[in-house]
Amino acid sequence: MRTKKLLILLFILPWMAYGQENLFQPRNADFECWDNSQPTAEPCHWNSFATSDGTWASLASTPHHYHRNGSRPGGTGSSYLVLWTKSIIGVKANGNMTNGRIHAGSTSPSSSENYNRTVLNDDNFHQEFHATPDSLYAWVSFYASNANSEASISAWIHGATAFSDPNDTSSAVLYKGHATAHFARTTTNASTMQWQQIKVPFVYDGVSSAEYVLISMATNKTPGQGDAYDSLAIDDLQFVYSSWLTDLTLDGQTLENFDKGTLDYRVQVESIEGHTIGYTTEKDDATVQVEQTQQDEEELSLLEYALTVTAEDGVTQHTYTLTLAQLISSGDTTTTDTTTTDTTTTDTTIVDTVGIAYAIKHAAASLYPNPAHDLLTISAPEGVRELTLYSTTGAVIWRRQLTGSETTVTIPVDDLPRGGYILKINDGEGRYWYHE
Repeated sequence: MRTKKLLILLFILPWMAYGQENLFQPRNADFECWDNSQPTAEPCHWNSFATSDGTWASLASTPHHYHRNGSRPGGTGSSYLVLWTKSIIGVKANGNMTNGRIHAGSTSPSSSENYNRTVLNDDNFHQEFHATPDSLYAWVSFYASNANSEASISAWIHGATAFSDPNDTSSAVLYKGHATAHFARTTTNASTMQWQQIKVPFVYDGVSSAEYVLISMATNKTPGQGDAYDSLAIDDLQFVYSSWLTDLTLDGQTLENFDKGTLDYRVQVESIEGHTIGYTTEKDDATVQVEQTQQDEEELSLLEYALTVTAEDGVTQHTYTLTLAQLISSGDTTTTDTTTTDTTTTDTTIVDTVGIAYAIKHAAASLYPNPAHDLLTISAPEGVRELTLYSTTGAVIWRRQLTGSETTVTIPVDDLPRGGYILKINDGEGRYWYHE
């Protein structure tokens, strides 16, 4: 099944790469497309004062932005957007960019005649959008001469109206949800870039349907505030969708040590049959596909549940794995390496502080003493790359990477609680299980 999932991704990624619109993301959110090659060109699908309307549009139309070559740290693009504040006839005009249209209706920055809005009948000034993202991420570098200045980025998902920001942002009947970030300067030197990634959750406290998204970015959260030449660099704006679980249960009980960021769990059971797996997604719009795989070994029966959580965007995924392990037989176990005459015999009785009872699938491997009081020595075949010790509930006690020709490891166990544990050996190609 994992091969099938990979094939699906191979079809999805080229579809995006050839420039077709991604219905779950802002258009040209990486600012790699520009209307022309001029430094003051507008980014494709974004609009500045140069394309504003209103009484004072012509006065405000001089550039407040630049096309810059480069990328944020770790980025793969070749350009980003810079907004800056300028003074026009004594009025500080903040840098402003939107995927809607700027309306410049007054020389008073705080006037309700100045706003960004969605223009329903013009695709140049709106983006249809029907999803409900969970967070807004963006890379920013912000310089302000005043330490108290704050830049802003906001996204409003709203209904089929000519929604304006800020005039309509207090009318819950007009919007569905919003993400708004106000952030202080990241650098105190106008010529030095200091990039940071901001992460802002969406809040869904409106009652309209999701029809459009209006995104606005400005060098100050308050119109007319800040100082001339304050500048805000922006790169790789992104809507993020959740594919996490907040709970994973076995027979109605949450797994011990469950954490949404931990994807692999192992539980030892008396029988792998008759269990019920439950889960809760972080967001209701995520879907979960559950697949079962059973593997019977000489001494162990394993039942693996793979829960693939797919977010609303259909691309973002996490796969949680819950493995139930059932010991088929116990007592003394004797195995022989078919390539030699060596025979290894192990006692599976746990009598003291730490006991690791095991069925050896590779005769050249051994561990001693078992049970162990203070130190446990593990002798593994050459080529083994990783050793992991688990509790019987599946919690990782320790993990050790082996390097080069290292084959023997000594581990202190005197601080571990009395009981049984599970040791897993991974040779990089196959897995050899030592189990309680």
